[in-house]
Amino acid sequence: MRQRGLDHQCLRLTFALLWLACLPLSGQSVAARASRLGSESGNSRPIAAGLLTTALPYTPTGGQAAAPRSGYHAADAATVISWLRVDAANPMIVFVAGYGDCDAPDPEFGTVCKPWFERSADGGSRWTQLRPTTSFDPDLSQNSRFAAIRSSTDGHYLYMEISGGVSSDSNYTSLLTSSDGGLTWHEAGDIALPAVSPLSSARAYGVSGASEVSFSGCCMGLAYSIDGGAKWHPMALPTGLQQAVGTLVADAGRLNTAYFNANSASYLGGEASSAPSVVFRTDDLGAHWTTVMTPTATPPLGSFFVSTDPHEGKTLVGQTVDSQVPADRRYLSSDEGRTWTVGTCPGDWRGTCPAFTVDNAFGKGASYAFVSNGIYVFHGSGPAERAIAIGARLPVPLADILDVQAGAKYGQPVYILSTQVRGGVTGVIYRTVDQRRTWQRLSGPNTAAIQ
Repeated sequence: MRQRGLDHQCLRLTFALLWLACLPLSGQSVAARASRLGSESGNSRPIAAGLLTTALPYTPTGGQAAAPRSGYHAADAATVISWLRVDAANPMIVFVAGYGDCDAPDPEFGTVCKPWFERSADGGSRWTQLRPTTSFDPDLSQNSRFAAIRSSTDGHYLYMEISGGVSSDSNYTSLLTSSDGGLTWHEAGDIALPAVSPLSSARAYGVSGASEVSFSGCCMGLAYSIDGGAKWHPMALPTGLQQAVGTLVADAGRLNTAYFNANSASYLGGEASSAPSVVFRTDDLGAHWTTVMTPTATPPLGSFFVSTDPHEGKTLVGQTVDSQVPADRRYLSSDEGRTWTVGTCPGDWRGTCPAFTVDNAFGKGASYAFVSNGIYVFHGSGPAERAIAIGARLPVPLADILDVQAGAKYGQPVYILSTQVRGGVTGVIYRTVDQRRTWQRLSGPNTAAIQ
């Protein structure tokens, strides 16, 4: 493994970005973290059945991110289940990942853990251990962590980031892809934080060179793939940026259109600055970029980033983390960010956005919002309407739910990953049974063979 001296400013930024990428496995899953960051700061994004993931939440200042939940420190349990994903097209196929067998050989770097990744084809009754590896870490001994699976609604290709390292000068990031439902995985290159087009899972965008930053101090770029991650093509950086620090978003209506939420550190090659966070749009796979107009507000918005939401269709969704803006505020654009209207988050309940959402899970043609006092029906992008009975029978309090996943159709199972500790394992999985009237605790993956 390569080891070189580092510029300390860029090193701190690199670890912040890599930690953000790994956070689902040391704290919350991608989808759950997006929701929890929102519910805690007033800017949640819903999880939609039919998607295996949501985009990573944009970090508005200096690469900082919310701290992991205290229930997910390695000392609390021998093994941690850190994320859950369900194939919405076949919800009996379930993926889980986590880590265990932790040690701290380098106190400055922190705890080193062995990762694990498993798949069930029967709704969580039996599990098969998968061991996708990378050229950086062929034996998965370098504190590698699997980030949550990303896919579009067609589900043909799956993407999963793996990153790790045992010291501050030997970390790495690599992208794994699968075209057979997650049975086998192939290394696709030094790509981080991929955004997958909702229109086709063969189209993806990512940040390239994340490992090179760790080794040389410079420089992350942007890249795209049109063949499911087999080959990646460089994209030009927007004018004025020295490197790509931020998140990519694939447009929900145009295959060649993408957005880059640029962090202020992009301007100075790795150092945070007073430069504003800016959103850029490309309509030609990165050959040209234009600046997306920030919505007009009084006072002017100090932060702004964009995403997509299946409940909003092809509409681009803008958000801010400014404290003076209502928690459920959304900015909506039907013309790729040229003009904006003001709205609220789908499933809005008394000014609060749902912690999680699922579609069709408890009734055909409706969506369901998980809020502080239960589960509420909502339709389209509208507000929460009424509570449903199963919401009063959740197996754990909402505060202890790490993620909620479901199939795309009515009658298919719903899964909950909780932060409970059972038998030395942090993370207990539940699934609906009896026509979704009750919850069954699953045996969970074969973590004993991993420790």
